[in-house]
Amino acid sequence: MTFIVLTGCVSLSPEHQHVSMKAKSLIEMHRIKPGMSLTEVRAILGDKLIIGYRQKDSDLVQFEPITIPQPYRQEEFSKDSHAYVTLYYNTFITKPDGMIAEDELTPFIFENGILLTKGFDELDQIKRQ
Repeated sequence: MTFIVLTGCVSLSPEHQHVSMKAKSLIEMHRIKPGMSLTEVRAILGDKLIIGYRQKDSDLVQFEPITIPQPYRQEEFSKDSHAYVTLYYNTFITKPDGMIAEDELTPFIFENGILLTKGFDELDQIKRQ
């Protein structure tokens, strides 16, 4: 009896620079602290997030990133003569279903262009004050 074993290695992963764009924005979140400017926060988190890849044309080895804009959405509100801007960044994927759910976002709350805090509990607290 003769057995033929074929082995090999195929990598269909996209270029490293594209992968690092997504990882960078999520890893760099620890650098974001209250008191930072809106411009500083946007520079750290970037203006797009890679959520996947698709084949480039019909080429089996070339891929291009599928991106969504960051922040994913923006909200402005006023409370007791204070103006707030909330930027919602996609920071988690809880269910890879092609849709962005509320629990996959992190709100960053700014007053006068300065970061106050981040998170839904903190946002709710500001709105209830």
